[in-house]
Formats: sequence, structure tokens, C-alpha cells
Amino acid sequence: MIIERPMEHSIMPMFLQAHAAEEDLQSPADIDMYMRVSALHCQSLTIVDSDLNNANIFHQAAKVEGGVFWTALRTGFIRRAARLDAAGSPVTQAAVVEGFRRVSPERVAKIEEGYLRLVDSVCQRNEHASPPLTWSLTEVNKHFLRKLETYVEHAVANRSLPTDHAIFDQVWEAVRNHRRAGTPLSAADIEARFRPRDYETSEEWNFIWRLVLDAQSGNVPLVYDGQLAITTTPRSADKFLPAGPTSAGVEREVEAELYRGGTKQKDRPKVTVGAAGGDRLAGRFVINRERLAALRLEEIEELREEALGANYFQARFDATGSSTDMSESAVPYSTTLFEYHERLARVGILRTQRREEAAVKETLSRVVVTAEKYGRTLELIMQTSTRLPVAEHNIVMCDSQTIRDLLGPTEARKILPDDNALWMYRRPDCRVLEWIPSP
Repeated sequence: MIIERPMEHSIMPMFLQAHAAEEDLQSPADIDMYMRVSALHCQSLTIVDSDLNNANIFHQAAKVEGGVFWTALRTGFIRRAARLDAAGSPVTQAAVVEGFRRVSPERVAKIEEGYLRLVDSVCQRNEHASPPLTWSLTEVNKHFLRKLETYVEHAVANRSLPTDHAIFDQVWEAVRNHRRAGTPLSAADIEARFRPRDYETSEEWNFIWRLVLDAQSGNVPLVYDGQLAITTTPRSADKFLPAGPTSAGVEREVEAELYRGGTKQKDRPKVTVGAAGGDRLAGRFVINRERLAALRLEEIEELREEALGANYFQARFDATGSSTDMSESAVPYSTTLFEYHERLARVGILRTQRREEAAVKETLSRVVVTAEKYGRTLELIMQTSTRLPVAEHNIVMCDSQTIRDLLGPTEARKILPDDNALWMYRRPDCRVLEWIPSP
């Protein structure tokens, strides 16, 4: 079967980044099952080249006997997001490692030579037929500097700086200067220029470096202008990864206002938890993991295609363009979602308890943000039931950390439980980074 893998039906899982916490993927078997389940959520996983090299979970997945990692890479289910060199050509995996070796030789030493050689070989062979997604360091660095500048401004406005902040002031000045000049300044550059000798015990450096790492996370998907979706989990650090790339007018103004910092936070739109949308009768579904484990990846993908997974992926993509899109497409989205689950149940990928119990009434609820000064009520997140295992919480207008800040921990837990099995899907909106008001 030839499978079309458009970018709109792909996902970049931020949880699989090299720096991501891996506590919920503790064994190679967990990682292998994660990829099998992922094949029900999308038509491809897009992985940044450095993450494909460095992430320990891939090193483990590559060693699973009967696992799907190498098949996923060979068939294109795992798709590489490759950086471009100065000539505009994709950099090979081997060349990425050589560049990284100068910055972090101790981490490069953890990459087995056989693993790297085979990954590089498979990627190059695949990309002769189908080019990878590509990105430039210049574009990624632009988003990094804008996010870091925003973090720094908010820290100053909130008066949360460490007692000694001479180095902080130097970093802030460097970030401003490089942003104005349009010249790159990477996390590695900041570390090389400003890290003090006593960095391990320096309260100031630890504060600065935490901001730098937070600003570094998630910038690659921003370069695709909302055409490549990401998934995070409730534990992911996703601050300033806003969503909703087709928003306009009042909606885009509210998006920016949600990120207000400092003393002006009181001016942000009020956010309340409310349900909207219709009910539908459906069975209680669970993933049949035994069957999934017994299938080859190609078989899982064939069953997904036969279940018309592409219809659901397109409905999800369309619904998460903006708050308006989410509201207007709620009914077709929910219908497509339930139909996809029912088809997966018919082919044995999902189990249903419909025969054993009465049908369960499901609600697709949506949290609303009340933008009082604009006289508009805008939807923020579409929440799906835990009875629908191949579904996501779909976010527009901001990110999960901002939702928690706006709602407070008690209210936020009602819709964003601390559960890394929960996938939060969004289409990043890099425009918001330029709209955020000064604190």
C-alpha cells in the first residue's frame, strides 16, 4: 500500500525531544508501543535531525527485537526535519553529529556508531525519493531570540530576578542587540560567552540557563507557519508555543493579550471553564494493545488507512486553525472522530464494551475564554473524553502552561490532568510572538 503522508497529517511530538522527560517511557517495550499507538494518531511522526541522533528513547527503540523503529524509519512513518547548510542543502545525520561534537562531545559519545551509520544511510536513501522537511538555523534562531527576550522582559517586570544579576543584564543586552541586528545568537553561544566558572553553584546562572532552555524548546515547528502540528503532554514545557495560525481580527488581539506579563497581567482576558457542543451516543473504547503488539507497523498503517484515519486527521487540522474554526467545525469534527473510533473497533484495533453495558453519553466539551473588553467569547481548547483513546485535547490561542496560569491549578486540573497519556495537539502560531504586548 502506498501511503500519502502530507505535512497536515503529520505530528512533531515534543515529548520525544532529546531534552524531554522520559519517565513514562521507561522500557524499550514502552517506547515501541508508543510508536505503534502513534500510527493511529497520524500518518507520520516528524522528528528533528538532532533528536533522531541524540534521544535515548530512539537508541532503545532501535534495539527492540521485533520492534517497529527501523520499519518506521524505512517506510517514512518517521520523517526527518533536516537543517539546511549554507548552500541550502539538507545536512546529513552524520554531519549534524560532527557539528554537535564541538559543543557537547560527552553527549555525542553516547551515540553508537552503528546506530548513527544506519540512521544516516536510511534517511539518505529515503530522501532521494522524497525530500525531508527542512528548516534553517537563521529562522529557528529568530524564534529563539524572540522567546528569550519575552522571558527576560517578563522576569524583569515580575521582579523575579536573582539578587545578583550582572550576568543577566549582559545576556539581556546581547539578546536585544542580536535581535535588532538580525544576527544569530544560540544557546551554545550564550553558554560559551557568559557561563561563569562557578556555574554549578551560581543562583544567577541557573536562573538564566533555565530561561535559555525554555526559550530553546519547540522552535523548529514554528518555522512551518502552522502547517506542521505538534503534540505535548501535561508535563511538557510548552510556554510561548501559541496556537491558531489562521486567527484574525479580534481573535489575534486576544491571543496576544493572553500572554501579557508583569503588572499588566490583570488586563488579560478572563478565562472560564465551560462546556459547549453537542452530545452523541458512543461506546466506551480502549486500545487493544495485545493486537497492536502482534501486528507489524505496515499492518497497523493499513488498518488505519482502511478506517479512514485521514478523514479524522484533516478534520482535526481544520478545527485547530483558530478559535472560530474550532467552534464552527465542532459537529463535523466530533462526528468524524467517533466514526474513526467505530471503524478501528470493527477491525479489532479498539475494544468496545458496548455489548456489555448501555451506550455511554459522550460530550465533546470546549473551554471558552471570555474576552470581556471585546465583547466576544472565544474558545480555547477542545477537550475529548478519556473514553476516546485515539483523540487529543486540541488547543488554540495559547499553550497548556498559560492555560494553567490563567485558570489556576484547581480549575486547570479539571481539563488538563497530570497524565502523560494525554496528548495535546496544536498548530503553532509564530505570529503571536511578535504581537505580545510589552509587560
